[in-house]
Amino acid sequence: IVEGEVKWANVIHPKDNFNGDPEYSIKVKTAIEPLYKMGLNRKTKPDEDGFIKFKRNVLSSKGQTIPPPKIFDAQLEAWDFAEGIGNGSVCRVRLALFPYENFGGGVAFRIDGVQVLKHVPFEKADPTEGFKKEVEEELPF
Repeated sequence: IVEGEVKWANVIHPKDNFNGDPEYSIKVKTAIEPLYKMGLNRKTKPDEDGFIKFKRNVLSSKGQTIPPPKIFDAQLEAWDFAEGIGNGSVCRVRLALFPYENFGGGVAFRIDGVQVLKHVPFEKADPTEGFKKEVEEELPF
C-alpha cells in the first residue's frame, strides 16, 4: 500500500493510454525506494513533482474484461462513483504485485484498490474560459 497526494486519478472511468488501449491509472506522490526494494524496475521514475503512475488494464491479454479497482472513502464505505477524485486528494492505493521475466524482469505493480482519505472534488474546466461573447455592432445606416 502506498499513500500520498494524488493527481490524474482515472480510477472511476478508464482513459485511453498512448497506444489507444483503455486503462485505469493514478499518480501518487510517494517514496520510490521502498518500491525498488520490492522489485519495481529501476527504469520506472517519478515525474518532476515526485508522482509515480500506477495502472490497471481494462482488458486481460486474453481479451476478458478486468473489473475496475474497488474504491472506498475514509470510513471504508463504498465510493460514490458520481464523485470524481480531484488533484490534491490524499489516497491509499493498494497494489497487486506481478513478477515478470520479459524486458529484463522485475515486478509490475497494478492498482488493486483505492481509499480516499482526503477528498478534493474534481472540477471540470469551463470550456469557454478565456473567451468572451462578441456583440454584433449595428450598422449606422
